[in-house]
Amino acid sequence: KKFTNSVPYSLIGSFFFLIAPIFLFRLQWHYSLAGQWVLLFALYLGLTKKIDQAKWSWLFLIILSSLINVYYMGIISIVYSLFRIFNLKFEKESLFKLVKDFFIFAIPLLLTLYIVGYFEISPPDTLGLGYGVHKMNLLSMFDSASVNNSWSWFMPDIKLSEGEELEGFNYLGLGQIMMMILALALFLNKNNKQNLLSITKNKEIKIFLIISLFLTFWALSNKISFGSYTLVEIPLNKYVYGALSILKGTGRMFYIVNYLLVIIFMLIIFKCFDKKKSLLLITLFFIIQIADTSAGIKHRINMLTPINT
Repeated sequence: KKFTNSVPYSLIGSFFFLIAPIFLFRLQWHYSLAGQWVLLFALYLGLTKKIDQAKWSWLFLIILSSLINVYYMGIISIVYSLFRIFNLKFEKESLFKLVKDFFIFAIPLLLTLYIVGYFEISPPDTLGLGYGVHKMNLLSMFDSASVNNSWSWFMPDIKLSEGEELEGFNYLGLGQIMMMILALALFLNKNNKQNLLSITKNKEIKIFLIISLFLTFWALSNKISFGSYTLVEIPLNKYVYGALSILKGTGRMFYIVNYLLVIIFMLIIFKCFDKKKSLLLITLFFIIQIADTSAGIKHRINMLTPINT
């Protein structure tokens, strides 16, 4: 609503997040990872608030996310830190203030981590196997399968590795894929250049896209694959590999990028059509999304239904 000033459009748009495959998928695997509202809150703060003026909200969110899942704490901390670093360039923020704020953030965060038991595990025990395995594939957004379960009635199962179909699962859904195709076509059309100025000139969106690029490469890991083909594999020093293995399920790092892309697609469509047409389009895409992902949604409902004994 901050960008569209349209309650109906924003309401229909919000429904996409309620049935997002990456959200519903986690209602089966690792329930804490279903707490993705913290990622949406981070997007809200980053896109609508001045980063230095909302720092206490960011501190609250980082501490809260540490109580939900370490991956979400990592993602949100990275987003906030990079936003503040980019502010050195865009807002001419002083380096001293940046370092001071990071130090202020570190004290309550480390105290919280200590109280809830993060440091009860020795550093070597936090390392694990799986970095470069539990990752995202370049085709993960279009792969409708997640560990022997299909999320689409229409999109085919792209044969990826088990790690990529589990931790790398990032299926958009047919409705959002069609939305993406339309948004890209509108964005590349020079006739829409003026309509999209509020997006292309938005500093927060630009910074978020740069951060998203960083998180995407992290999600892909040192082994970048396209389907069953390995395009690039970068050998890693054992100490670097060990450090990266702390957050070995790198496919999860793309969750916030997944949500950001959907928001941008919606904004592009809204800016290129009048309110009535854009609302009709977003409603059509939502209906397609429901129809497509109902395969996975039905499976989740069956899983959550109590068994009568």
